[in-house]
Amino acid sequence: MLIPADLETPLLLLVERHMQHNIDRMQAQMDAMGVRFRPHAKTSKCAVVVERQIAAGANGRNTASCTGRATTGGALQSWARFGGW
Repeated sequence: MLIPADLETPLLLLVERHMQHNIDRMQAQMDAMGVRFRPHAKTSKCAVVVERQIAAGANGRNTASCTGRATTGGALQSWARFGGW
């Protein structure tokens, strides 16, 4: 991938297909082990990533606090319960 020289850093450059491949691969590994995967929202800090993980089969997501739940996206707040989903 060529990165334009005029981009200011720090900057996140994300290859969407690679991210989705990694999400799918992790979920496949959890499924193969019979594990209910509940990724920690602090890892990505991004509601879109959490939604993709759930769409791939994750059993919700974990947060360390109620504040963490609130910061992972309004669409996800309605599903949140204390102690995880």
